This record gives sequence, structure tokens and C-alpha cells, in this order.
Amino acid sequence: MTEGQIGILVSSAAILATAAALWRQQVLGIIPLSVVVACVLGVSAFLVLSF
Repeated sequence: MTEGQIGILVSSAAILATAAALWRQQVLGIIPLSVVVACVLGVSAFLVLSF
């Protein structure tokens, strides 16, 4: 695994942790949370496989 891939995964984990924290505080609903998770996973998978 390259440094770029590790950076992408760490950034993705941070975004997901932030979204989860906002969901727990009831700032985000379940649908926006699902959209965030789907987008982060999709973009991360694409970038990790590309590099």
C-alpha cells in the first residue's frame, strides 16, 4: 500500500467519524448520513484502486 492510499483511507475514516459524531448529536438525519457514507466509500474505493 502506498502513502497516497494510506492518506486516502485516513481521510475517509476522519470524514466518516465526523459524520457519525454529527449523527449521534442529531445534527444529521439517517438519509444524509447514508449519502455521506456512500459517497465517501465510493470515492475512496475509486481513488485507492486508481493509485
